[in-house]
Amino acid sequence: MPALLRLALRRPARPVRALLAPLLLAPLLVLVPPSGSASAQSLTDVTVVSHTWPLVPEGLDTGDRFRLLLQTNQERDAQSSDISVYNTWVQEQVAAGHSAVRQYADLFRAVGCTSSVSAVANTGMSGSTAPIYWLNGGRAAASAAAFFTRSPWERQAFEDHRDEHGDAPTGNTRVLYGCHANGTGWDDFELGTPPPGIVVAGGHQNDSTKSPLEDAVAYTATRTHRMYAVSQVFEVGPPPNEAATVVPHSWPLVPDDLGPGDQFRLLFLTDASRNSQSSDISVYNRWVQTQAAGSNAHPAIRNYSNQFRAVGSTRTVHAVNNTGMSGSTAPIYWLNGDRVADTAAAFFSGTRWQHQAKADYRWERGEGFPASQSHRALTGTSISGTRLDTWELGSTHGRSSVLVPTDDDRSMWGGSHQLSVTLGERFRMLAVSLVFEVGPLPSEVTYVSEDWPLVPDGLEPGDRFRLMFLTSNTINGQSTDITAYNAHAQSAARGSRAHASLRAYAHGFSALVSTVETGARANAAMGGAGGGIGVWWLGGKKVAGSYSDFYDGTWTNNTAADLREESGNQYDFSTRSPGGRFIYSGTTSAGEPSSAEWGELGTATPGVIKWDDGNRARALAPTGHVQASRAFPVHAISGVLQVARAAVPDADGTYTVPADWPLRPAGVAAGGKFRLLFVTSQARDGIAADVASYNGFVQRAAGRGHPALRHYTEGFAALVSTADVDARDNTATTGTGVPIYWTRGGKVADDYADFYDGTWASRAWRDEHGSYNGALGRRLIWTGSADDGTEDSALSGLGTGQSSAMAWVSAGPAQSPFKVRSDRHSASHLLYGVSPVFKVAAAASAPQTVPADWPLLPAGVGPGEQFRLIFITTGQRDAASSDIGDYNAFVRDAAAAGHPALDSLAGGMTSTVAEGITALVSTADVDARDNTATTGTGVPIYWTGGAKVADDYADFYDGSWAAAGAGQRRTEHAEGVSGVFEMWTGSSENGVEDGSVQGGLGAGTQSAVARSGSAGFRPLQRVALWDNTRSARLYGLSEVLEVAGWTMPTTSTYLPSGISEGDRFRLLFVTRTQRDGASSNIGDYNKFVQDAAKTNADLAAIADSFRAIGSTYAVSARDNTDTRGTGVPIHWVNGIKVADDYDDLYGAWASGSARFPDGGVVT
Repeated sequence: MPALLRLALRRPARPVRALLAPLLLAPLLVLVPPSGSASAQSLTDVTVVSHTWPLVPEGLDTGDRFRLLLQTNQERDAQSSDISVYNTWVQEQVAAGHSAVRQYADLFRAVGCTSSVSAVANTGMSGSTAPIYWLNGGRAAASAAAFFTRSPWERQAFEDHRDEHGDAPTGNTRVLYGCHANGTGWDDFELGTPPPGIVVAGGHQNDSTKSPLEDAVAYTATRTHRMYAVSQVFEVGPPPNEAATVVPHSWPLVPDDLGPGDQFRLLFLTDASRNSQSSDISVYNRWVQTQAAGSNAHPAIRNYSNQFRAVGSTRTVHAVNNTGMSGSTAPIYWLNGDRVADTAAAFFSGTRWQHQAKADYRWERGEGFPASQSHRALTGTSISGTRLDTWELGSTHGRSSVLVPTDDDRSMWGGSHQLSVTLGERFRMLAVSLVFEVGPLPSEVTYVSEDWPLVPDGLEPGDRFRLMFLTSNTINGQSTDITAYNAHAQSAARGSRAHASLRAYAHGFSALVSTVETGARANAAMGGAGGGIGVWWLGGKKVAGSYSDFYDGTWTNNTAADLREESGNQYDFSTRSPGGRFIYSGTTSAGEPSSAEWGELGTATPGVIKWDDGNRARALAPTGHVQASRAFPVHAISGVLQVARAAVPDADGTYTVPADWPLRPAGVAAGGKFRLLFVTSQARDGIAADVASYNGFVQRAAGRGHPALRHYTEGFAALVSTADVDARDNTATTGTGVPIYWTRGGKVADDYADFYDGTWASRAWRDEHGSYNGALGRRLIWTGSADDGTEDSALSGLGTGQSSAMAWVSAGPAQSPFKVRSDRHSASHLLYGVSPVFKVAAAASAPQTVPADWPLLPAGVGPGEQFRLIFITTGQRDAASSDIGDYNAFVRDAAAAGHPALDSLAGGMTSTVAEGITALVSTADVDARDNTATTGTGVPIYWTGGAKVADDYADFYDGSWAAAGAGQRRTEHAEGVSGVFEMWTGSSENGVEDGSVQGGLGAGTQSAVARSGSAGFRPLQRVALWDNTRSARLYGLSEVLEVAGWTMPTTSTYLPSGISEGDRFRLLFVTRTQRDGASSNIGDYNKFVQDAAKTNADLAAIADSFRAIGSTYAVSARDNTDTRGTGVPIHWVNGIKVADDYDDLYGAWASGSARFPDGGVVT
């Protein structure tokens, strides 16, 4: 059995997952003309096309621009003097051409001159720098100047030309032109000259010394010839993996093994069949989308039917491109079934899918097929996802290919499994979705400021809560899709009746109803006890103190006077629900789907709460049922909200962030300053004349966005101009300034002058979560500003006049980021949000190293791994001091007098662990999490000499510890402690100063205490305020500690070649003995290889660090051996290199010459 050992190796950081959002394969038009424009698109517009669009010229990538050129296959005369006649004609030719270009036919213009319009003007190519490519061919010219010239084009030979189908034309190669080579009209020889109408014609030119446009021959206008046509500018969009369609976490088709932020695709085989006569891939895409939207389809995919694409190839479009799967790393699953392949490469690999047996297949309903039914599918595709020549869909050879699934281990696609059929024969088709991404859990925290008007009375910074209301609008109970009811709740929360302060948080609301497939409790992510997360009526009283209290069948404050609607006002059944005093529920009091008697929503007679004061104690439990066609309100509940204390700026107005702050842009050094920019994911009108209204909107966006922004929300400002305030003044972006970056993205500008020069270095925008949200790609942004950040003089600032300037979210780099068009103020659009100035603090010091045999090393922590220790002091003290240093000194003194390992120098340690201990308390000036450096992601925390407390800092502050019982807690002596006692904290549960009454320790006469050892309270929960003169214990927390790696002597016979002092590597061997594979416990296999390592005296000291390369049902080989991430080189124990890194380890090995633990050759 192979085994791996880490040598002097630090555990690789967990990869950070980016929150992206939808990108459609259809192009995103980045500019539309103002109302009343005569043309569908301005000649200076840029159209963004998919990264995988089959007509993107070879070698171009995201952000690159180009035009497409063709020579029409058909001919026409030159009698008309109206250039629009020729434009319309070439557009008609394009509309009948290559399937990928048909939808862009109106972007093409004829290359020709009339007496009134030059070819340069007609094509919009004056000064254009975009290169021109033959449609489906090579580059013709590097720019407009190189196109309209007497010099030859880069590719102009007969075989270089392409027609509207992307094919080389045949026959007559002359083109109607009527111009000089420079694109201006040739007097008396233009298109449409009066009879007898002599027209200049250019065309195919094999003479390599001059341009095809210079090859002029005069013909009468009645003669027919082809024409050149050139497109407007296209821009290559982002790759498919940069965007995804976000689906709710509770969406019933989310695969079981995925969670928030994970991406995936869904695959199904259509229940219906069709022929393969069409050569247009869009025909097949529309057909599979119709199946996904049909009444027989799973209800959850009907709203996403346009996300599906046919797994098929035509002559001009490959399946891998049609499905957007080129380079895609999202795993593919059967719809409502098992995983098919880990990546697109594995899907189109020619090797067996993970689940490809007939029993694994799913149709659009999410159900399996009877074994007796045919599973064959039209594809026209080879194993690599490209077309199968002569057998593609719509083949001119009259036959297409069919995939034939089998239950054996052979290739899914190739060999005998591929059959050809006539185009008229009917078969099913495979349909695969674009990328979906699992949305955030509603229980994930959204931060609100202390002065948010909807914070329930009595709550302080650090407290969490949820809000509930009854929807003032009603909905029928016919849908089986939980997302329909969630959408109703969210619509109410953002509607005209909603409280103004609620609208920005509408996206987090869920409906408290159950369908057949989804219970109310799961839909609202309210599993478990919920700790102390209480629920309040919106603008009203508390309903329940925890989730268990909420779902116990009774609610407090549930009389007619307590009910609230989305405005925060009392709910009135007589005006809001004239159909009766009923509330849709379909759920039990416990939040589970209701019984058959009073059914779930989506059944014929869903359960309702017949509300009156006599039934109020029933909470969610139905008291009757109604016909599903009737309309009634539902309860709507918010996601988890937390009151956040605003950060305090430094004296110069900047905000200092830690060196490991997750939003620190790459390349910003310690001490460096920067600002962040985002596009709001929610929209609003432009009616308000007060800039404070727009500032509040982006501040709320920041508060519900990336967690790292929550303390700085009040420093954000909207990049808008009103009549009274310019955008640059509102955002304090005057003067020299600092670099500006997209939130979790690229640099926008080097300074403020660069920011307002009309172009930005990066238009790869991000929303407040730091995610690319493709659904915003066709949206507009309110600015009210000119390029210099002042009020737009041609229109007006927001709130003044009739309309204001706006920019496109996805405009290309040449487009203004401030003004490309205007709109009425009543319209709803997005905003830019600009952060305050941030300054990067100095990097934290390197972690303290402890030897691998250190007495207090937690079980399971190995070389290179990091951790921290926590203890409860045996001694007590008062809280009179406001100096954090006094409390740090107290816990350090306790550690120094505690377990000997805390105050000793062992194994090369340069300082004792006791010297780095800090107190887990807050004062008026310092928060506990800052004093103990527990911001950011963090490392695992263990009791001193005991069990793990938390996996990381977020886990540490989430309200529950993995080990907090009487037999698990430890003192500084590494001894167990029993009993219940108070702990000074001065903090809220999230480690910031407790804002109640008098604040942190020493701030007044009283301070917050937590209670340790009580099952009814969480370890850091404030339970009381004690007089500062009283005595209590403290938590002491070590700095980050790292286990020293095993050092191999330079004289060792096992030292790998090429390894220098200080280098890190890992060793691999094969066990000499064998064992069975019956055990499902990975520890049994690890023990087996560790015993094998002990047979080599040189490895015996570190034998317990070896891990078996093997997977069980619960643990993968990568996780067991910690071989995720980049990694280090791996060698056989005799020094021969196996792999350069972890990716290489799971690819092709450099040496297959296996070795035993003693270095002997495996034969």
